[in-house]
This record gives sequence, C-alpha cells and structure tokens, in this order.
Amino acid sequence: LGLLAVRRWGPPRLRGAVVYLLFVALACEAGLQVAAVAGLLPGVDVCMHAPFGRLYWTREGFANGTMNRRGWHAAPFRLREGEHRIALIGDSFVQAIQVPVRETMAARLEERLEGAEVLALGRSGIGPAHYREVLRHAVRHYAPDSAVLVLFLGNDFSDLAPALRGRDPRRYLYVAHDLQPLPASEPALHRFRDDLERNERALVFSLPWTLKSHVFAPAVVRAAGRALRGREEPPPAGDLAAELAREGIHAGFFRDPPGKDDAQVFALAEAILDACVADAAQAGVTLRVVAIPYFPARFLAQGPETGWTRVVDGYDFAAPERRLAAWAAARGVGF
Repeated sequence: LGLLAVRRWGPPRLRGAVVYLLFVALACEAGLQVAAVAGLLPGVDVCMHAPFGRLYWTREGFANGTMNRRGWHAAPFRLREGEHRIALIGDSFVQAIQVPVRETMAARLEERLEGAEVLALGRSGIGPAHYREVLRHAVRHYAPDSAVLVLFLGNDFSDLAPALRGRDPRRYLYVAHDLQPLPASEPALHRFRDDLERNERALVFSLPWTLKSHVFAPAVVRAAGRALRGREEPPPAGDLAAELAREGIHAGFFRDPPGKDDAQVFALAEAILDACVADAAQAGVTLRVVAIPYFPARFLAQGPETGWTRVVDGYDFAAPERRLAAWAAARGVGF
C-alpha cells in the first residue's frame, strides 16, 4: 500500500522505480508461493493460529497446509450434539504441527473412542498458566464433556518462572501464587485471550492475520538469518546440566527433594492445576491430567546392562512425575 501511495502521489522520478519494486516483490512472492505448494522451501517455518492460517513447517518433520476454521492444527471441529466431546489441551505435543492432522495424538485418541470428538487445542510454547485460559475458552465455546491437560515435565514447570525461561513477561503469561498475572504480563494475558476470542468471530475479523500468515517473504528472510548465524557449539562432554539447559530444561526440577526456589515453582504449578480442577468442576467437565516425561540423551543412551535407571548423574528424571501423580491422587484427578 505504501508503494502504491508513492506511485500515486510521490515525486515523478520515484514512480517508475516504485512500479519496478512492486513488480519484483510480487514476482518473488509468487515464486515462493509456488515453491511452498510444491514443498520446496527448505528451512522455512510459518505457523499462525488464525482461521485458515498458513502452516508450512520443515523442522522435526514436515507440514504443509492450513489451520482449521478456529485456528487450531486439527480437522474441522464437528461440535455435534450427542457426541462425547474431549478438549485436549497442551503445548507443541498437542499442537503437533510436525505430523499430519490425522496422525496427531488427538486424532489417534478419537479413532479409539466410539461416539467421541477430540478437540486438539495445542499451541507451541505455552505453559500451565495458558492451559487454564484455553480450558476456560473451551468451556465457553466448545462445551466439552471432558478435558485433558497434557503436561510436558521437561519445561512446563520452568515455564512458570521468568528467571528460568528468560521470556519477556510483556510477551509471555506469568502469574503469581494468587494466580493473578504479574503486572508486566497483563498485556500478554489480554493479547492471548483476544487472540483466542478473535478466532471464534466472523472471518472478517481475522482476515488481516490470515493474510499475513500466507506471505512467505518474511519467513524466508528469517530462515536465511538462521542459516547465516550457524549452529551453536554443543555443551562440554560430561556436563549434564549444560546439556539440559541447551534444550531449555531446568536441571533443578530433577533434584529430589527440590531446592527451595524449585519447590515454590512446583507449588505454583499445583495452584494453577487446582484452579483448573475448580473451573472444570464448575462447568461439569471431567478433568484428567497426562504427563509426558523428559529423559536426556544420556538416559536414552543407556543399555539393558545399566538397568535403565532413571537417576543419571544425581538427577532423578522420574521425580516430577511422582510429584504430579501425588497431586492428582490427593485430589481424585485421573492421571
């Protein structure tokens, strides 16, 4: 639009150049669109949770398509009367953009449950505080009979502490122990809620985000920048804490018992889950929790002769699961 404005009202000497730049930009984008349809753009990642938002993913698999009408990586929601409706809530494990829609855990679960619809409500990079917002959103718009919170024990706890994850509180939702957002995170909370609600309105309200997601030039520029930066050096051999940190995993959560600061984070996680239990009960929704454990490469490299111990270099990689199981048992939550 800016180029067109210059073409119409700008100095005469610029008008020819503007036409040329506009032609080059459109020609490049058209070429990228053709290449994307054919799946020929290496290293490019596009993912936007908008109605029919573009999905093109080349890391950890390959995906080439669009989101559904409500902005989720899932088949179109049926929302039929008489079907048992399950809201499956989580981060990238539920989002599962690395595999086709019909091969996600939500789709596999639905195949095994007669008369049920499983709604895949997953977004990469979110954590327990977001899960509660998604649960409340699902209750308002999808009326589920059941809800399943999928917790990744590798980083869902550290997602609750700004000092551990290093994310900008203005862009990521952090809450205090009273479950109110940290002052700096209030804009992030409103943005997340607005994003969810916008996807439920008429398509015209989401059109700018949908169209933006279908433009490939910015994604190609980002991919080129990553390629120029190159890969990070691997951590020193034998340094398990550095290995975990490289993957965004906080090693302290695998100490048993945890340190004081880590114990406070666990307590915050339990408070959020308690609130989810209360929200679900108020709406008449059966809540369950699923834990996805985390094991480092050093654990996976073990052989049968070691007994496949879950304790590696003093870190107990089953400890978070035991804590979560104890929480669920104390509250009668399916786990």
